[in-house]
Amino acid sequence: MKALRYGPAALLSLTIFVLSSIPGHKLGWVFGWDKALHAIEYGTLGAAYLRALDPAATRARLAGIAWVLAALFGVSDEIHQLFTPGRSADVRDVIADAIGAALGVLAYRAVCARRRELR
Repeated sequence: MKALRYGPAALLSLTIFVLSSIPGHKLGWVFGWDKALHAIEYGTLGAAYLRALDPAATRARLAGIAWVLAALFGVSDEIHQLFTPGRSADVRDVIADAIGAALGVLAYRAVCARRRELR
């Protein structure tokens, strides 16, 4: 059932892409929450990527790969926003994305490790 493993990562990636396609003038409500929202969405994405690559989160190398993939998706998201009216690319968003992805990957690994301890 690889769809169950890869589905959340694919759905989150698609959702982020769609949200990045919304013109800037329709996003006034996010002012002040921008970096926190980036960290949350990419933390979730990083965890979803790790779950897809290694459901038990036992291999550090795959955790690193999940983080890199999520961070690179953040870079591509900022480039995508260059072509969206009223939006721009911001290196601080990329940093928030990368930090959020790292935290999401670490949190997922911690939850999986705790589950293994309890067994």
